[in-house]
Amino acid sequence: MDLVVVNFMEDNQAGVSRLISEFLHRPVTDLNQEIVNLSGQTMDQLTMSRGEADLRQIEHDVFGAKLAEHNVVLTAPSHVLTRFENLKMLQETGAFVVILKAEKTADKSFETMLERSFGKDRMIDAANLSTKEAAQRVAAFWSTQKAA
Repeated sequence: MDLVVVNFMEDNQAGVSRLISEFLHRPVTDLNQEIVNLSGQTMDQLTMSRGEADLRQIEHDVFGAKLAEHNVVLTAPSHVLTRFENLKMLQETGAFVVILKAEKTADKSFETMLERSFGKDRMIDAANLSTKEAAQRVAAFWSTQKAA
């Protein structure tokens, strides 16, 4: 895995994924969409049929499998990193992480932990950005990092 985009603004997850793919000219996998594709059920249906704990385990398993792939960009909702196992797995891959944060994150301690884990420079304040602008910032940031 080269790049992981963690999105605090989960309502635009699929749109950000599609646009990042266009801007970077590389495949982007949206974690939630991958789970839906593999299970044949929506996230809500999975929660109803399997329960929250099973859904989080499925999410963990798919996240791990996707992190093992190369030359792919992965977008994931921020709650994925609330599980220590997922955070550790992400850190062990050495993937470059960019975090699209909302201006007012509900859990400031979680945001601070992410800043310490991945660096404040990788936090993009996307609260007042359109989906397209957020994707453009990620693409521009990634391009400058690849060039360095």
